[in-house]
Amino acid sequence: MNNGLTRLAVAVFALTALAYGLANANRLPGSGGEVIRANIEADRDATALFYTEVDGWDEWPVQR
Repeated sequence: MNNGLTRLAVAVFALTALAYGLANANRLPGSGGEVIRANIEADRDATALFYTEVDGWDEWPVQR
């Protein structure tokens, strides 16, 4: 039982650290932080759905 409790505590700590890190992503040092700050300043939404937000996307021919 102690092993299970230890694993749970480690998992909760890891998830908490990940959430805190993602919440403060715009404060990251180095090139990763620079990219995030540049996207925020330019009001870019750099999500996985980026390509669906391109103007005229609906008009592009679909290759089948």
